Amino acid sequence: LESLTGIRLTSDEKNRIRRNLEEYRPITVGKNKNDSDEIYKDLMSYSFAKPRNAEKDIKLYEWRHLLHAVEKIINKY
Repeated sequence: LESLTGIRLTSDEKNRIRRNLEEYRPITVGKNKNDSDEIYKDLMSYSFAKPRNAEKDIKLYEWRHLLHAVEKIINKY
């Protein structure tokens, strides 16, 4: 969202956004989650625009929710 809007968000704002996105029921993938191991490895293998600073779990959202979720968050901030 920071890239889309050009606005730096505080940690509190980022946490609020994460909570607001929970209604879209993300799938959590991580290093030690056997059912998502391959997806996690693929995401971590990107060398450009790394998706992380530390190896943490990542929440994935279904594409069908993308437009509504982005509109919801941008309208709130």
